[in-house]
Amino acid sequence: MHIPRSTSKSNRLRRFFSTGQRRDRAPWLDFALAGVFVVIFGVAAGSVHEAVFGISRTVDTPDHTLLLEVLDCSSDGRFSNGIVDQIEGLSDGSLEIEVVNRDRLRLTQKMSSFIIARSENKEAARELARRLGLNPDDIVIRPLEHENERLQASLVLGDDFDPTRLQKNPKEET
Repeated sequence: MHIPRSTSKSNRLRRFFSTGQRRDRAPWLDFALAGVFVVIFGVAAGSVHEAVFGISRTVDTPDHTLLLEVLDCSSDGRFSNGIVDQIEGLSDGSLEIEVVNRDRLRLTQKMSSFIIARSENKEAARELARRLGLNPDDIVIRPLEHENERLQASLVLGDDFDPTRLQKNPKEET
């Protein structure tokens, strides 16, 4: 059967969707097409809902985050390798430690280990001192001259530092 070509778009659409053209298709095909459209619409609506409303998750953040500089002032430089990983391994839910700088200083005199707090708030530095087995009362407060906001404390490792004294969280063990 030859259908004459129509110049109007609406006539072509009317002719396609007329009952005469639909008799050639199987009835299950209409239901299948409708099902496909419903599934596509459902997936799109779900994606839009997730993008607009987002997904809420609870993330536990540590009580203190400490950006630390490690200065190896030991006479033989024995803390140059591996000490950063050990110190960062002390991080847990109450204190997160991130070493942002490591340096080796060669001094003529022997140094004892201590912590330099770079701000007036030295709670995180006190917690670090407890975990390193150092005396928290020996913390020195010395702000940086160039206002390096990233650095919050400096750890000076002297000949007396013993890496076997490292404790994950001394409060939990006592």
